[in-house]
Amino acid sequence: MHAEGSGSDEIRTALIGCGGRGTGAASNAMGIQKRVTRLVAMADVSEKRLKGSFEALSAKHPDRMSVSEDNKFIGFDAYKNAIDTLRKGDVAIFTTPVAFRWVHFKYAIEKGVNIFMEKPICTDGPTARRLLALNEEAKKKNLKVGVGLMCRHCRVRGELFDRIQNGEIGDLMLMRAYRMQAVIGSVFELFDDEVAQHRDKTGRESAPTFIAAIKELADGQAVLDVRQAEKQPDWTYNETDSGQWPADRLDDHRAHESLP
Repeated sequence: MHAEGSGSDEIRTALIGCGGRGTGAASNAMGIQKRVTRLVAMADVSEKRLKGSFEALSAKHPDRMSVSEDNKFIGFDAYKNAIDTLRKGDVAIFTTPVAFRWVHFKYAIEKGVNIFMEKPICTDGPTARRLLALNEEAKKKNLKVGVGLMCRHCRVRGELFDRIQNGEIGDLMLMRAYRMQAVIGSVFELFDDEVAQHRDKTGRESAPTFIAAIKELADGQAVLDVRQAEKQPDWTYNETDSGQWPADRLDDHRAHESLP
């Protein structure tokens, strides 16, 4: 992704989502040598996570970090504050959980800033259509939108693909790909107290939790789509289940009205 800053060779960035992937993406951005990229704002719902990310990035890129205390934002609306610090042509980095991607994307387009967002960007058809529509709005403003599909931006993988297509290793009967990487963390290390409580049966009893799609953010709170609780196993909202698989009703789903 190549973005042009406004009236300067310096490109300013804002990080929305300060977990491991967000910290890595911000580090990648500040590691660019051809242009000066500077992190000027950070946003997350967790103050602890933001603090850890800030300290790690400051140690690695002390000359590129320009995040003041006033530009560290906490809460569900923090993304707006972070994006508001940018100029037209700067870059907003989205690395929060996927449910928030379209919400942040929409606001960045309204503010006229370029976007890098980490994969995945959606998990269902209605949200995919919403994102495609938003991308058309981004094109009208000539905004640059990049997605972290790293393999598609890798030249050596592209050459490998071309060689395979050209038949250099013959006809493929089976192909497997492996990612060679050291262990970067595990649930047992990240949540050691919770794991110990589960093992020793000393934690509080769990109860069913209603999980629903986020429809909107209002006053710093997530507004859930309560209709999810009414959905039948065949993915319809009828009073009874038809007994069909969702795949059997593919055309119906494609024609189904978007959730409000």
